Amino acid sequence: MKAKTIWIDICHPPQAVFYIPIMQRIRRLGYPILITVQHNQESFGLLERAGLPYRAVGRKYGRNLFAKALGLLTRCFQLWRIVRTCRIWIGVSQGSPYQIIVCRLLHIPVVVTGDNEHTDWFFVKLSQKAILPEAIPERSLKMPIHRIVRFPGLKEEVYLSGFKPDLRFRAVLKRRSHEVRVLVRSPATFAQYHQSQTSQLFERLMERLLSYPNVQVVFLARSKTEARSVREKHHAAHSRLIIPDKVIDGLNLIWHSDAVFSGGGTMTREAALLGVPAYSYFQGLCLAVDQYLVKRGKLKWIRNEQDIQHLVLKRRSRSQKIPENRGLLDLIVREILSVRTDAGTRLP
Repeated sequence: MKAKTIWIDICHPPQAVFYIPIMQRIRRLGYPILITVQHNQESFGLLERAGLPYRAVGRKYGRNLFAKALGLLTRCFQLWRIVRTCRIWIGVSQGSPYQIIVCRLLHIPVVVTGDNEHTDWFFVKLSQKAILPEAIPERSLKMPIHRIVRFPGLKEEVYLSGFKPDLRFRAVLKRRSHEVRVLVRSPATFAQYHQSQTSQLFERLMERLLSYPNVQVVFLARSKTEARSVREKHHAAHSRLIIPDKVIDGLNLIWHSDAVFSGGGTMTREAALLGVPAYSYFQGLCLAVDQYLVKRGKLKWIRNEQDIQHLVLKRRSRSQKIPENRGLLDLIVREILSVRTDAGTRLP
């Protein structure tokens, strides 16, 4: 592999979506890219659709602390075996502890991108540069300010700026003319930050949405087991419940929906920025980037069952203007590539 190879490590599907335009831009600039992906069929599908080759390395290791610790060591070793024979110039990730550890061992500068203040700062502080949105207050930043680059807007705008709705997508998920289509994303039950109240609200939300005779629910499951469980539980409403069995274009699905509900953050932020009514039933700490959207009236919280009972659903107009922030992609790519020349990129 040539010199000046950029190594990007992806641990979750939203990271794949974010890094795809960045990787495409870096490749057009002439830099080879090594992409490693922690096992996830959704991440694989997104990269394959973008025509980006990758190497699957490691799997999910569960929430048990011992299993996570063993998994950390195992995947670090697997990555080390791959990377040590490559001439990696810069490592880039969204705070991947695996990549940061391997880069430290091999003396490779690493750049971290992020979107929230509740990241694992222990590992992020080992990076040479962190690229973060201005919406995160300075008091929440737990590494030297000279190693932080702050950008206006949200990270989702990196790939939304190039989004063009596919009008043919309407034929992918057919609905009757009077139906309201809502998109529901399940909570991330495997995540360390998950709380049982989020799962409870998800159950109440699904029951309420499927009780409407004119509502079509498109449910995006995080696993085949979850998809099967939801299908069995709500079999009575099967004609109005759609569960895609393959990776689907998420942004077009959002655009062609009348409302989006999620127990995570990325999808609700995407919907909010695209002008689609966005609701979060996540019960953990509110992120600064989400507060940024709430203050602007683009995102609403579902905090209890009363909020679910008071939902008003209707067909929406699709005349909203898609956000344009093309300079953000250039800024992030420029900051990634400059880590080798910046005075502050020496290993701390």
